[in-house]
Amino acid sequence: MDGVNYSFNGTGATVAAGELAIAPPAGPCDGNMTWCNSSVTASTWYTFVAPASGNVRIDGEYQAFDGQIAVYETSDCNDFNQYNLIGANDDFNLSGDDYVYLNLCGLTPGNTYYMMHDPNGAAGIYSLRLRDVVVEAGADNGLLDVCLGDIVDLNTQLTGADAGGTWSEDIPTAGFNDPI
Repeated sequence: MDGVNYSFNGTGATVAAGELAIAPPAGPCDGNMTWCNSSVTASTWYTFVAPASGNVRIDGEYQAFDGQIAVYETSDCNDFNQYNLIGANDDFNLSGDDYVYLNLCGLTPGNTYYMMHDPNGAAGIYSLRLRDVVVEAGADNGLLDVCLGDIVDLNTQLTGADAGGTWSEDIPTAGFNDPI
């Protein structure tokens, strides 16, 4: 969870028996629980331990490789029937650089999670970076956890919201529908 870009080569990767059954469902390519299609062609697997915040950002922006990722929790890593999909992403940036990008919130700190990477096409060199997501805002305790899908009332949930000023979105990829 060091925020460093790591490069990997998926050439020669295959699909294990049972992996197709746990592929994320087909849906919006830029979704957080779906892939463009529900196929696995050359998977590689990694594990990570959830940080104390329980929030993780995974991206493949460094290589801009057209891949897809899925994150699972399981009680038995040798039994695909025990895998529970936590999040998935196929194409974050639909404008051409179709790298993976996924924010996961509410993970259990200290638990091990399993991440499958699969090319969306030909295997090759791709990058992955995992970072702890820390969103600081002016809440009573100094922090207000905000993640994709959360609804936050900036006027009632933040201390000093009536002090004036300008709201800004430091993480433009957070997906706000309207300007702040």
